[in-house]
Amino acid sequence: LFEGADHVRWSRSEGSMRGNGFGWGQLSHTFAWVFGVTGLTPATVFAAAVHSESTGADIHDALTLTCTNGAVIAVCGAGTAPDAGFKVVANWVFGTRGMLHYGRLA
Repeated sequence: LFEGADHVRWSRSEGSMRGNGFGWGQLSHTFAWVFGVTGLTPATVFAAAVHSESTGADIHDALTLTCTNGAVIAVCGAGTAPDAGFKVVANWVFGTRGMLHYGRLA
C-alpha cells in the first residue's frame, strides 16, 4: 500500500512528519469513529510502529490508550495487505452495558 510512485502521498514526509503512512492516513479514521461513538477522552498513549525501509512510512501500528474514566483502548493496524481494491475494517467496543461492532470491506 505504501510503496511505489502511485502511492507517494502516503509516504512522502511533510513538515515534521517522519514518513506519513498507515497511522496518519488510515488509523485516524478508526480513532474518529471510536471517540465519536464512545465519547471517551484519552489520557495516556503507548504506541509502537514498524516503518518501511524504503519510504519511512509506518506500515504496522499498535497502540494502547488509557482514558480519563479508566477505560482502555487497544488498536492495531497494518498497511501491508494485498492491494485488491479494498480495505478490511473491524471496530469493536465492549462495555458494561454490552458491545458494538462495526466492520466491512471499505
